[in-house]
Amino acid sequence: MQKIGSVIFSDLPQPYQDQFLTGKTNNETKFYPFQPAEGTVFSAVVSLLFYGIPAVGVLFYLIPYYLIPNRESLAERIREVVSTPWQGAALALLFSVGISVLVWMLWQTWLAWRNVRIQRKIKRPNPQGEEIFGILVDAENLVIRHGDSFGEFEYAFIPRESIIQSFTSSMRVRHEAEKVARFIDVVRIRFANHDKITEEIVIKEEFSLTAAELHQVINDWYQV
Repeated sequence: MQKIGSVIFSDLPQPYQDQFLTGKTNNETKFYPFQPAEGTVFSAVVSLLFYGIPAVGVLFYLIPYYLIPNRESLAERIREVVSTPWQGAALALLFSVGISVLVWMLWQTWLAWRNVRIQRKIKRPNPQGEEIFGILVDAENLVIRHGDSFGEFEYAFIPRESIIQSFTSSMRVRHEAEKVARFIDVVRIRFANHDKITEEIVIKEEFSLTAAELHQVINDWYQV
């Protein structure tokens, strides 16, 4: 049974896999290319300087304490400093917050450089041809290969007969290039899965169309 909604590459029917990998779309297919956000490389460099390097530096500073041969002496010295229960709780809380901040800093760095890799992949041809990102629309299906809309899933496959409605709305998102959160227009597509349960795909990126234009294309297409 063909999976519907957010999917991975191997879940797509073979004709769509071929089109995304070679860039050669069928005559019956309309293609709307994905447009990478501006300032992606600058954002990645800033993330590396302000998040990545400091986080890695702290980790390399902490690692020797876990590799010392006499851990018992270190534990004893900690117990000498922490003489009351509340001091122990405060130290544990401070340690937890510190680790959480380090993980967040590394995560932000990874996200920024992931966007750079996606942008380079979009712009560089592969040995099989010009690999493409964007939206494919044919007579039966809407197939999306996005930059960063669906979390760990890079693709979405939505048959026309499964779509319930398409509409635009505002959504607060973090803009990586500017490092600030702002409201943008998004396209929401609601559809019924194989179990007749309503699911939703949110497209928060531009595919050579504004959100209103993309909504109009999808709306006209599935209501034919």
